[in-house]
Amino acid sequence: MGQGEKLFKDPVHGYISVPSDYCRDFIDTPIFQRLRHIEQTSMRPLYPAARHDRFIHSLGVYHLGRRVLDQLTQNTSDPELLGILRSDRLRQSFLVACLMHDCGHAPFSHTCEGFYNYSEAGTAQRAYTALAEAFPGQDFRVQDGFDPAPHEALSAVVLTRFYADALRPRQCDPELMARMITGCTYPSPTDVRQRVDNCLIGLLNGSAVDVDKLDYVLRDTWASGVRNTSVDVDRLICAVCLHAETAGKATTCFRQSALSVIQSVVDARNYLYEWVYNHHTV
Repeated sequence: MGQGEKLFKDPVHGYISVPSDYCRDFIDTPIFQRLRHIEQTSMRPLYPAARHDRFIHSLGVYHLGRRVLDQLTQNTSDPELLGILRSDRLRQSFLVACLMHDCGHAPFSHTCEGFYNYSEAGTAQRAYTALAEAFPGQDFRVQDGFDPAPHEALSAVVLTRFYADALRPRQCDPELMARMITGCTYPSPTDVRQRVDNCLIGLLNGSAVDVDKLDYVLRDTWASGVRNTSVDVDRLICAVCLHAETAGKATTCFRQSALSVIQSVVDARNYLYEWVYNHHTV
């Protein structure tokens, strides 16, 4: 733990260390503190001990994001990619986005987020309209053509609108952070920097393995008490790296040693969806 950091005791990850200035500017604010009162899932009708919330999940995602970024930097040898990874712009944008990715979550979690798009007049696109207004001219759609989830769009808007004074001195890139939260990569990256940006976007909100999924798979398994597939997070994180196949290219990959862990992440997530999230009682 470095100087000027605070510790949060977490039953899933142990101790989570967060810089004191992050606590002051982000965690100790009403918007973030309200996450203590928003349950992580709707599984308690079936698993009554599963009293975990978006507050500790957000801290868990930050913790995993910090570990992944540090390991990614350590495992990357290409000088150009390494310079981008070490930049304040990318590092601060990724870490703050990990911490604040659920800051706009609805009451009762996913159950009520559909109301974010409700409007008495016009089409039911209120959350997406707010995102488009915050970032005019930008395409916030994932590669397969779908819009982000309503709570993701609102989280990006809330972060940009209410935390601008905290983002500016850290050299954060608000548009990049919005893309990290929504999972909307740059559709046609123009240079190697945007390609690295796309890699980090996928590490927070991607289609395969990302720190958001890793935390909720571990946390929901712990909270429900189900006997799910074990996930060796340490081994997985140690294997993450950026690879430049040709000049100007960048791809997130995992070393061969983590193949079995990647399979266990897929199996554990599928188990939760089949036997917990989609259970008829839940």
